[in-house]
Amino acid sequence: MVSQTFTGNPAPLDAGELARALLPFGESRMLPPAAYTDEAVFGWERRNFFGDWVCLGLGAELPRPGDQRAEAYGDGSVLLVRGSDGALRAFANTCRHRGHELLPCGGQASQKSVSCPYHGWTYDLSGRLRGAAGYRDLDKSQWGLTELPVTEWHGLIFTGRPPAALGALDELVKPYEPERLAIAGRHTYDAAANWKILTENYHECYHCPSIHPELCRVSPPKSGANYPAAGAWIGGRMDLRDGMATMSLDGESRAVPLRGLSGEQLRTVIYVNIFPNVLWSLHPDYVMTHRMVPLTANRTRIECRWAFAPEAVAKPGFDPAYAVEFWDLTNRQDWAACESVQRGLSSPFASPGPLSPAEDAVYSFVTTVARGYLGGQAAGVRGTASPGRYCRRVTLFDIPVKTLSGQESSLGSLAGQTLLVVNVASKCGLTPQYTALEALHERLAPRGFSVAGFPCNQFGSQEPGTAEEIAEFCSATYGVTFPMFEKIDVNGPGRHPVYDVLTAFPDADGEAGDIQWNFEKFVLAPDGSVVARFRPRTEPDDPAVLAAIEETLPA
Repeated sequence: MVSQTFTGNPAPLDAGELARALLPFGESRMLPPAAYTDEAVFGWERRNFFGDWVCLGLGAELPRPGDQRAEAYGDGSVLLVRGSDGALRAFANTCRHRGHELLPCGGQASQKSVSCPYHGWTYDLSGRLRGAAGYRDLDKSQWGLTELPVTEWHGLIFTGRPPAALGALDELVKPYEPERLAIAGRHTYDAAANWKILTENYHECYHCPSIHPELCRVSPPKSGANYPAAGAWIGGRMDLRDGMATMSLDGESRAVPLRGLSGEQLRTVIYVNIFPNVLWSLHPDYVMTHRMVPLTANRTRIECRWAFAPEAVAKPGFDPAYAVEFWDLTNRQDWAACESVQRGLSSPFASPGPLSPAEDAVYSFVTTVARGYLGGQAAGVRGTASPGRYCRRVTLFDIPVKTLSGQESSLGSLAGQTLLVVNVASKCGLTPQYTALEALHERLAPRGFSVAGFPCNQFGSQEPGTAEEIAEFCSATYGVTFPMFEKIDVNGPGRHPVYDVLTAFPDADGEAGDIQWNFEKFVLAPDGSVVARFRPRTEPDDPAVLAAIEETLPA
């Protein structure tokens, strides 16, 4: 997800099952069935995943000044308005008088003002109050609509704070010019399946030989590759078979190639999921957009739009059916499979299964969601949801990690103590910090304190040794007695789940994100919650570090 950071309570899900979903690819399991079936989890998602950065539609569907549309957003709804200046604005869909919705959710209008249907309060297209019948001295300048952030990005409308990680996707999408294209096909589907099941299905073609014979005739199901996961978006590309021009039932195109494409772009289809609710399929001659609107834990509305080069649409007799019919058939095959998965996961016998080697993009999506559930990073995750009635809080103590000697363990083995978690290295200029770390460990251990070291070789290859060599170096050179865990990655796509959680916590300057270098430090309270973060050059016995430890010591 460079993603938004969630700082509220975690989702009401089993801690151990979330930890298993975050294990390395090849060892992990899918999300627990409750993630797809429980309305309490769905409510948490609506407040957190769908309450910040979320797609509300396509700009092309609000083309003229005065066009208005209301869309669900978190626990409420947003009113989108195309202003007289051509700019798109977003407002809370609630009248400033008594709170009546300005439009019903999903409703549309096109008029020169925004009007409340209850008492007739009227606003101009920029949200300023213009009419309030019966008031003489009301200061109208104080009662305009509540404006919300909104972005039109390549033709998609988003509200909330844009994730920085979309920058890489921007370069990938730019040649397709989605914002220039003309919508010529529309379908809306109502699938009896959780939105995550639909997304997971989109991220793999492991199922294609079984249920998509038409797709396999035009695109080899094992072709292409996935892009490095950024969290805010996940995707990959697939090839067209020789002699096939696009994704259609006969492989032929009845449009024109998009003008910005060349070479490989004309022989591949890009499939992208922008978290949380866009599935975007970029073809050589058209762009297909699925916008998911979760309705309940087991029901999702999917709005599908097909957009083509305007010069193709303008040709006499143009018919988008060649693309629409292909994907309508494929969509219905997918929805049927997803609905069956939903029914299966509702069984009391359902349990999380393993991922195949062909499901690495599914893994990226699942871990993104799991990190968000856990209170870590996901694109657009925020909020203050309440813990579940029946599930304890997920903490770092629940995440499996091996000791340096290779034994299965977790930070839970140190539960009840204040911890100082440090990524360490043997050949770094900061390696002498081992001396202060060991001294601190020995001095405060009687009061319920421990240092926990995680060797890491990601910074200048300064921890190249084997586990045995690291243990020997630490013992012989610095007399280390505090617990040492396995060598791990603390940044990047292979980052250990422990550091997925740790890096979501900000330092004293409010900066979260990647570990800067060896010997970055985190203070954990005895319950496993992160309470402080210190950058590498802050010494272990720095007064600020000591103060953070003292505040949480159990004795």
